[in-house]
Amino acid sequence: MSFLNIFKISYYFDSYSLSTFPGFWAILVITVIALGASVWLKVKSDKWSYVRREITARITGPIFLVSWLNLLWLFFRYEGVVILSWRLWPALMIGFLIYSGVMLWRWIKIELPKKQAKRETNADTKQHYLRRFKNQSKKK
Repeated sequence: MSFLNIFKISYYFDSYSLSTFPGFWAILVITVIALGASVWLKVKSDKWSYVRREITARITGPIFLVSWLNLLWLFFRYEGVVILSWRLWPALMIGFLIYSGVMLWRWIKIELPKKQAKRETNADTKQHYLRRFKNQSKKK
């Protein structure tokens, strides 16, 4: 098999591929480890700060989903189910992981600083009204 096959459309819709390909068991082990690690990190992150917990959730969520889908795809591939064992499905899963990574980067670089700036502004507003209330209670 040539590496250049990944640029051919027919490669992704091959219905007569072998049930176990080179690296089948390695991919199975890596998938199970990724699934276990995502569950472990999600449980462990309950005691972390908001930012670390949110980043962990945005990483472990897609990995958890893709791990289960990959296990399902490996099962269909092993059993020889024609449409569900196409190479298109792992390509879509990789595309989803890339999309999730871009959305995580966007959240860290764009949305998180806005949220932190808004939180600081809200804290200043809260302190202003608390001082105002405190001054009014002294006058009485």
